[in-house]
Amino acid sequence: MIRRIGRDNIPRDRREKLDAINFAWISTRKCGSSFMSNFRLIKEKLDKCCLVCQDQDTTQNTDEDCVKEVLNDVDVKKWIRAQADAAKNGNLSDARIDFMDQLPGISWRNI
Repeated sequence: MIRRIGRDNIPRDRREKLDAINFAWISTRKCGSSFMSNFRLIKEKLDKCCLVCQDQDTTQNTDEDCVKEVLNDVDVKKWIRAQADAAKNGNLSDARIDFMDQLPGISWRNI
């Protein structure tokens, strides 16, 4: 959404903060949702940390060290926190909240 508004059409202090974190003002993605791309990547990593019962949608065993290793990735943690902040502020759709709730082994709202 920020890209659509444009760099020159947002308050200077916000623009400077985005510049400081190297915000990409021009999207490099060709298609697909950035949310879904990140979600799939993180879910795949967390799935490897958990043994999921095939007959039920419940986690049987979670390797906590593995989960910690996934969450030690700065980009992963930053993305999950951004989703939690968006949800807290009412800016995350119900569909995306449902996807986030599928991440095994973590309580994403509390990261």
